Formats: sequence, structure tokens, C-alpha cells
Amino acid sequence: MALKSNILTAFLYILVLNAQFASYRADDALLQSITSIWEGVVSNAAMATLSSIEKSTGGNRIFETVPLNSLQVFVGRQHQLAVELDGTSYEVTLGSEDLQDVPSLPSSKNQGGGSIGSTKTPISSTGHDLVPQDWWSHKGHRLALPEVTLTGPLELILPEAQSLSLFLPHSADVGMVRRVVLTTGTTVKVSHIRAITLRRPVDLPRLPGQYLAEVYAHAKLGEPEQGFHYAPGILFMSQQLRGLASNSSDMGALPLLSFDVEPVSHGALSLSSEGELVGEESRLKVKKLKSATIELSPRLGRQLAAANQAFNLGSLTHVWAWPLPHIDMSSWLPYESVLRGILSSHPFNVANVVQGGIPLKLTKSSIKGISMMVFDMHVRSQVENTDMPEEFPLPRHETPLEIWEVMVQILEEDSSAAVSMEAKSAQASRFKYLPLSVRRKAVFGNTMTLSSSSMEMMFMGNSSVPRGYESLDLGVARNAP
Repeated sequence: MALKSNILTAFLYILVLNAQFASYRADDALLQSITSIWEGVVSNAAMATLSSIEKSTGGNRIFETVPLNSLQVFVGRQHQLAVELDGTSYEVTLGSEDLQDVPSLPSSKNQGGGSIGSTKTPISSTGHDLVPQDWWSHKGHRLALPEVTLTGPLELILPEAQSLSLFLPHSADVGMVRRVVLTTGTTVKVSHIRAITLRRPVDLPRLPGQYLAEVYAHAKLGEPEQGFHYAPGILFMSQQLRGLASNSSDMGALPLLSFDVEPVSHGALSLSSEGELVGEESRLKVKKLKSATIELSPRLGRQLAAANQAFNLGSLTHVWAWPLPHIDMSSWLPYESVLRGILSSHPFNVANVVQGGIPLKLTKSSIKGISMMVFDMHVRSQVENTDMPEEFPLPRHETPLEIWEVMVQILEEDSSAAVSMEAKSAQASRFKYLPLSVRRKAVFGNTMTLSSSSMEMMFMGNSSVPRGYESLDLGVARNAP
């Protein structure tokens, strides 16, 4: 009986060991797959960068390697703006990027083991979450913008008719939707969007001439006026613009603000009712219109509350810029600074500004999620040493090692759904790589130099002089006796 028990115990122990070994093999294969994915991505980005370098500087360079421990990934937002002033267009790009950790990689032929990138914001820590699946798929919403709260009147246009999640605050089924109209007083929280873009140019309210005087004083003194923390220029235009939009909406015209909205994936867009004040309850009603359009408006009780806002202390003290009620005015300071930078550098006709104000037109506004990579790239360049005569016995061509620091933006060519793990390496080819910054950090070339006396002895046939390249740094001996 004891013998049978021992045999059974040994058998179970062997099964457990086999299961553990199988798990180890699976994890090793998983990590090897991660390595191949990142090596493929970085290699493609490096080749795109190398092509740009050769177009700009000329010459032939041979890609050698990218040390994976130099790789850093940034995920953030980019806001592209264009403003027209007196027929002159000014374009500005504002960005906000957060450092993301690259998953741990096993040792490879080019790198030692260990984690790469920074440990500031890790993607994950254990298990199969180490696989950057959400990097390649839309389900992970890696490039989703943060949730944003918008107040009407305005309209949102989707790329095509699709389902969306609607909470008023209870869930509502409205079928396929392509256009969403927010009436005056309607506030919603928009979630799961990749990009939002202004559809039509907007003539902004004219800033008074007094504001230009404050801009000049700020530029001259280097210090802003009192109240600058409220972004007075942005606040003035937003308040005036909201009044114009409300009047336009009441007259049945097209909404003054119209935005193209790109969800992170088909049918992922979510809209939920919100109040103009954080934490305030809001109830909306929905009306289905033709051409896959829905209209959201406040319920009667909400309209009455809005009429009595004069008695709401919170509403009286809440300072915000339309159409973003939950954005603190301090967040608008970068835009206020950009506005003042444009105005202070523009050649104004001061007399016209005093009489009619500052005419501004917003021609472009696009916010989207972006991802970037920063890494070091090793390449070999081919350089001809013109100091050596043609009959010199040593080769005239050298291949110094160049180390370039590269920043690349990653662009997706399509919006297909997530694929299986086996296809992820091939899927990486559907990404495009746009070099944003390229800087040569160091060059390591031949360090051997020959003195004039050594060259004379070599030309005279002295066989004691070596006739090959040395890998040691012999110092600068060109002027040696």
C-alpha cells in the first residue's frame, strides 16, 4: 500500500514539474515574441530616419544597430492651431507627452538582458500584460484623448454612421448615429476619442485695442498685468463667442462650432450628461432627426435651473472658457501666451486697431493622441580621406561609427481591429514613422595617425613600419618630428 502511495506521489510530482516547465517555455516564447516586435518596430523607424538623413546630408550610410536600452516611448496629445490675422497665417503646435515604460525584454544578440526605458510610468508589471497588445490594437485605447466635457450649442460629426453609448444619465438606444447636435445649455462628457478637429473656420470676436496695449506692456516689461492667470484674452473671446453661438442657434442657423470626432475604434464613442459645474446633476432628452442625426437638449427642470443661476453662488464664481466648462483657466495660460506672442510680433496698424479692434480668424484646431519613440541609432558612414595621396598604400576610404539621437512620431496607416499575437510583427509594417528630431551625438573614426618621418620611411621601403590599421588611439602625431 505504501509503495502504491509513493508511486502516485511521484507521478503527481512529475506532472507538476512538466506543467511548470511548459509554463516557463511559454513565457520564454512570449518574451522572445516581445523582443521581435520591438526590434522590428525600432528597425523600421531607424531605416525611415536613415533615409531622411541621407536625403538631407547626402552620402551613403549603412545601418548597424539600435541599442534597445536607449529606447523610450512617449504617449501624449498634440494640438495644432492656425490663426489668420490681417491676411497673415500663424501656425502653432502645442504638445503634452508622458513617458511610458517599454516592457521588459530578455537578452538578445544585440543587447544584454534587463528592462529598457524608464520606470516612471510602467505599462504593466506581471503576467501576460507584459505583451504590448494595446500598443498594436485600438481596444487598449493607447492613443485616446482624456475625457472632455463640452457645452453647447455645437455639433459633433463622426466619420460614418455608427452606434454610440449614450447616458442621459440613463442608457439610451438611438441606433446608428453620425451627427450629434448639442443645444444651448446642454453639457456632455465625451469619452473614447482619438482626435477632435474643427470642421469650419471661425471668425473670433475682435479683441479691443486696450488688450493690445497690455500685450505690448507685457512684452516690454517681461511681467504680465494683474489678472493674467485668468487668461483674459482667451476668456474674453470665449464669452463673446458663446453669446454669438447662442443667438445663431436660436435663429435656426448652423452651429457656430462644428467638430469632426474620431473615436478610438468603431462604435466606441461615449456621451454622458454632465453639469456645467463639476458634480452637478444634469438630465437630458434626446430627439432623433433625419440623416442619422440626434439632438440633445436639457429637460424642462434643467432649463428652469439655468434660468435661476443668478442665485447659484457656484455658477457666479465659476470662471471658464466656452465650450469647456470643466477646464481650469490656468490650463489656458499656454494658449494665452501663444496669442500674445503672435500679437506682439505682428505689424499692426495701430489706428485701425483702436477703431475696430483686432480681427482674428481661427482656421485650424486639431487635437489628437500621438506616440513617439526616442532612441540612439548606430550607423556607418563612408568617408574618403583626401589628405592621403592616391598611391598611399593604406585604404583611402574609412567607415567611422556615427551615433544619432532620434525622435520619431509613430503614425498609423489604417484603423483595423486588433489581430492575433502571431500577426503583430507583420502588423508593425502598417505604421509609418515621421522623424521629428535627429541629432548626431558622436563620431568614432580611425584614430591612427602617422608622423611625417614615418610616412617618409614607409615610402622609402622600410619594412619595419606597420602597414595596417590600428585600433588604439596613438594620439595626434601629424606634427611629430
